[in-house]
Amino acid sequence: GWTSSSTTDFDGDGCQDSGEDTDDDNDGDLDGTDCDDNNAAINNSAAEVPGNNADDNCDGTIDEFTFTHIWTQVVSVRCGCHTGGSSGGMNLPDQATAYQRLVGGTVTSGQSPSGAIRIVANDAINSYLMRKIDGTHTTATAAGLPDIGGGGNQMPNGCSGSSCLDQATRDGIRAWINSGAPDN
Repeated sequence: GWTSSSTTDFDGDGCQDSGEDTDDDNDGDLDGTDCDDNNAAINNSAAEVPGNNADDNCDGTIDEFTFTHIWTQVVSVRCGCHTGGSSGGMNLPDQATAYQRLVGGTVTSGQSPSGAIRIVANDAINSYLMRKIDGTHTTATAAGLPDIGGGGNQMPNGCSGSSCLDQATRDGIRAWINSGAPDN
């Protein structure tokens, strides 16, 4: 930062605009490009940390999820029916298999609704898994959503109230799907 009564800070970053931007937190990003120059952990090269309510990587989005985060923080700990065996014909024994079977994978015959796509990259509304997580898989028409069919319990299996995924987690998964559901 700087202090001066004779210069101007047009961009509001707390630094003089005449080429004297500095790197106050020593993270390698100058004040004009660093979205928080008081915190070295927040900079353009940082990895996003989901759940901390901060834009760690200065991309303008708070808490974007990765598939690794979804696997380690949601699927592997909350979806035991699928990670410890096969429930509803869906066995997700590890992260790589889960990604392969979920993203672009279709619900097979004998499951409801047969042929629905579990995760449609860039389209959370038509992703069957997202609808199961939101609990809108059986009430689509009432909720004003496209009807993709479906039955069974909301996921995680049979959750109710606080035992369901919280809104921030569901929104993080939704944003990951809508960003193309990358294998990251």
